[in-house]
Amino acid sequence: MAITIKNDSQIEKMRIAGQILARLDEVLRKELRPGITTLELDKIAEDYI
Repeated sequence: MAITIKNDSQIEKMRIAGQILARLDEVLRKELRPGITTLELDKIAEDYI
């Protein structure tokens, strides 16, 4: 597998995506409780995104 050098624009998009993912992780952690299904978590994530 070759290494692809990213340009500044691509790196910025990756940074933004990482920030969104980190915030989503916080949202989902707050929703975790016994009995919640992965389908419910998927819906919460989809609504957030």
